[in-house]
Amino acid sequence: MRKRGRAAECRRLESVRRETYRGFKSLRFRQPPPPARSAGCGGGRVDDAVFFGSPGVADHFGIDNTARDLDVPDGHAYNIKADGDPVAQWVPETWRYGAAPYWMDGMKQLSADASGPFVASHGHSEYTMTSPSGVDSTSKHNIAAVVAGKPQLTIPAS
Repeated sequence: MRKRGRAAECRRLESVRRETYRGFKSLRFRQPPPPARSAGCGGGRVDDAVFFGSPGVADHFGIDNTARDLDVPDGHAYNIKADGDPVAQWVPETWRYGAAPYWMDGMKQLSADASGPFVASHGHSEYTMTSPSGVDSTSKHNIAAVVAGKPQLTIPAS
């Protein structure tokens, strides 16, 4: 993110935080939400990171990147790659965008296959899919579990 873009994004995040606080006040929450924080806004590192359909991940150019290089705590970097996703399968092999997340040391691999009550994701556009019958995809479930801070509920890739 360029410096000018980062400042605008930080202002946007702070605006969202203020609006959220107004909503919390109307719901009678006692504590305001914390100030907007992200790695790009001087908030330090993230707690968890989930990558899906990624063409590569890097903090620097090269094939030697690991999840640790991303400044994500050990065991808190996750990747999802769906069958039939050419972006996630073939683009990382060019190394243009960094290491393939499905090869990175320290990157936990999560499922995009059908599992339990969830449907499979196929291709590059179904990671956050809800089927026409209202059933979520396994990858959507996994993304939600990581974002909610409940990684113990994720479904690992087989």
